[in-house]
Amino acid sequence: MTRGDEIVEALDAALERLRRIGYGPYARADVSSVIDPLGSRIETFLRSVAFPMSSRADNFFTLIEQFKSTSLHGDRVPSLHAMRDLYNRSKHKPQEPLALGEAIRTVQNTVVTLKDVCALGIGAVGTPFERELMYHLWIAFWDNYANGVTEAAIMLPSDHWTYVGTVDTLHMDIQSWDALKAKLLAHPRFRMGKDHFEPKVWEGFHAGGDFLNAGVWDGDYGELVRLVAPFDDSSIGERMLPGLARHDSLTSIGTALIAAMIDIVRSSSEPMSRDELAEAIKTRANSEYAMPRDKGSVAEAAAQIAALVDTVPLDQRQRLAGPVLVLRRGPKKPTMLAGPLWLDLDGNAVVLGFSDGISINVSMPATRT
Repeated sequence: MTRGDEIVEALDAALERLRRIGYGPYARADVSSVIDPLGSRIETFLRSVAFPMSSRADNFFTLIEQFKSTSLHGDRVPSLHAMRDLYNRSKHKPQEPLALGEAIRTVQNTVVTLKDVCALGIGAVGTPFERELMYHLWIAFWDNYANGVTEAAIMLPSDHWTYVGTVDTLHMDIQSWDALKAKLLAHPRFRMGKDHFEPKVWEGFHAGGDFLNAGVWDGDYGELVRLVAPFDDSSIGERMLPGLARHDSLTSIGTALIAAMIDIVRSSSEPMSRDELAEAIKTRANSEYAMPRDKGSVAEAAAQIAALVDTVPLDQRQRLAGPVLVLRRGPKKPTMLAGPLWLDLDGNAVVLGFSDGISINVSMPATRT
C-alpha cells in the first residue's frame, strides 16, 4: 500500500461511516464526528505527502491551490475546496446545519479527486505507506515581563515523576501569545489546560514564575515546531541566554534539521550530492523550523544528516521518518556517523539521542536543554 492508497482507503472508510449514519435519525454531531478528523487528515496528507516542501505559511486553501500548477484536471480543484468548506463549517460554525446528503456527495467527489492526485505521482504519494511517528508532547508557556518575552518549552514526559526532558525552547515577543494561542487551539491535535496534566505537574508549572498556560500535543513533532516557529525570535535567546540560545542546543538543532530533511527527501526522488542536501537542509530548517543556518553547530549537523541519508538507497529515501527521540543516559555511545549529533538509523527511522541530564523540574519553568 502506498501513502496515496492509504488516504483513499481512509476516505472510503469515512464514506461508509457516513452512509451508516443515514440508516436512522441523526444529529449534526454525528456528521461532524466523521468530517472533522477526515478534513484534518486530508490537510495533513496534502502538506506532508503531496506537497512536502510546502511553506509553514500554507494553509488548507493554499495547499489546494497548488494543484493548479500540476496536471490535475481543473474540475478536481473545486471538489477539494468543497471538502475544505465542509470541514471548516463542521468545525468552526456549529450554528450552521450540516446535511448528511451534502457530506456524502462531498466525500464521494473527494475520493475521485484524490485518486487522480495519486495518479500524478507528485511528492511522496507513491511511496510505501509507513505509520507516521506520533508524539505525546507537553508545551508550556511563561512570561518574562521584565524583558517583554514569552518562552515556550516543548517537553517529552519522562519516567521520573519530578522531571520532564525539555527537547526544545523558543522565545517570542510577549505580544505574540494571543496569536499563537489561537493558532494552537484551532489545531485538532492540540489540547490546552490543566485537565490534561497531573495536578503536581500543573502546580509545578505555576510555581516557577509568570506561568501562562500549557497544553498537550499528540501528533508529528515537526508539525508542532512549524506551528510555533513563525513566532520565534532567535535574537531574544541570544540576548537573554548567551551561549544557551536555541541554536546552541544540539537537540533543537537535530530535531529541526531532521524534520527539514524528511520534507526534502519526500518531495523528490532525484539524486542530490551530500553537499547539495546539506545546503538544502539548512535552508529548509531556517525557513520552516526557525533554525538559523549560520549559527552554532548547524552546518556540521546538517552535513552529518546528509551523510546519513547518503547511506540509504535512493529509492528508499522517501520512506525515511523522524526524528525519533531516544533518551540517552550515561556515557555517550558511538554513533553511526561522526558529527555533533547522537544520530542513528533504525529501519526507516532517523534516531536522535538526547540527554535528560539537564531537565526541567516541574516546580520551575524551563530554561534550556
